[in-house]
Amino acid sequence: MGPHHPSMHGVLHLVVVPQGENVIDCKPILGYLHRGMEKIVENRTIVQYLPYVTRWDYLATMFTEAVTSSSFSFVWLRPFLADIGAQTPFFDIFREREMIYDLFEAATGMRMMHNYFRIGGVAADLPYGWVDKCLDFCQYCLPKIYEYEQLITRNPIFLKRVKGGMNWNSFNYEFVGKKSSPTVKLPRQEHYVRVEAPKGELGVFLIGDDSVFPWRFKIRPPGFANLQILPQLLKGMKLADIMTILGSIDIIMGEVDR
Repeated sequence: MGPHHPSMHGVLHLVVVPQGENVIDCKPILGYLHRGMEKIVENRTIVQYLPYVTRWDYLATMFTEAVTSSSFSFVWLRPFLADIGAQTPFFDIFREREMIYDLFEAATGMRMMHNYFRIGGVAADLPYGWVDKCLDFCQYCLPKIYEYEQLITRNPIFLKRVKGGMNWNSFNYEFVGKKSSPTVKLPRQEHYVRVEAPKGELGVFLIGDDSVFPWRFKIRPPGFANLQILPQLLKGMKLADIMTILGSIDIIMGEVDR
């Protein structure tokens, strides 16, 4: 029985129908990690609920920042490579991830759960020299990305296990950005807003009731949507490739069972 930590084993149940070594069907079973994130906000003001947002996807807490996307990519790449047997990059990528976390800590005081954003701005200005350190990291990281590309994408075992699949460029994406309202009191209206998170589109549907508390709050996490394609990706594949395919879409159960 819960509550469980989102990164613990056992929070995602896959019912697999095999035929020999091949997967015929797969059904993801959710609900082992339900934390009531959508219900909690109905008893909180928007300002009070802001710290909860970083608990959805705890690896992409400030997903609107480019540095966070880089941090998320490094955190995802390490265990994904380990799942398919590549151990050397697993330890090397630790270095760049820790450097990004140092930048977060210098700006917000926290390495992961930042609670940095506020309505209309941020909690505090960036410290002196932070931007220069960030630019220095970008210059340092570019050669490392090329190094990892050479180390990973030219590995014949890696290519054999991950090459192929659908063309993501065949999908059309439209992004509409709109500044948030300057007031904290929520009018009697409905509103949906979406942003581009590291794993895809993150949306929030909000219904106001002329009070400081939302009447309804609905989260559309990208991980929940990405998990729906898993049964189609696994059909016809080998049982040994289940973890590789699951790791390639990087499901964070903290946002799936929100």
